[in-house]
Amino acid sequence: MTVWCFVETFQTLIAGGLGFGGVILTILASAKSTRQQEADRLKQRAASLSSALREELEIIVSVLERNAEAFSNISTDSDNGFFVPIDELNSVYRANLASLAELPPGDVKLIVEANLKLAGYERRMGLASAPERGVVGYIWISDRKAGHVAIMTRNLAGSLRECIDKLSAQDDAN
Repeated sequence: MTVWCFVETFQTLIAGGLGFGGVILTILASAKSTRQQEADRLKQRAASLSSALREELEIIVSVLERNAEAFSNISTDSDNGFFVPIDELNSVYRANLASLAELPPGDVKLIVEANLKLAGYERRMGLASAPERGVVGYIWISDRKAGHVAIMTRNLAGSLRECIDKLSAQDDAN
């Protein structure tokens, strides 16, 4: 039996086998492409989230630096005081808390650390306030405590800036 006779006899089976093999290869290639697209999508989402969280920290630092400067210019020998808004500065962090697992572990550590420092600052600001003058959404700081509050605010801004710098360095390394 020559090759041509074999092909002629089993041509339907051979064509079916080649067609089936082609379908399997197409399915495998499609699955690989889908996995790659999903990996790219997750990587892009993590990069976007990391960028948004880092930008939020930049804004928080800017606000804290402005506040520290304003607190430093207040005379501490007065019995007056001032209201400080207790805005929720880290709304992006709070809204994406469940998504932090998508970020690299080093980024998660730094972002959580920065937000814990911010939460501690908010609690310390509450301790420095005079509750009897409380207005919803604000805390009252006496002028006598302005210097202490300015130092505390400046220290937090510096600490958050270090976290931002570390995040940037990790991003550059990746």
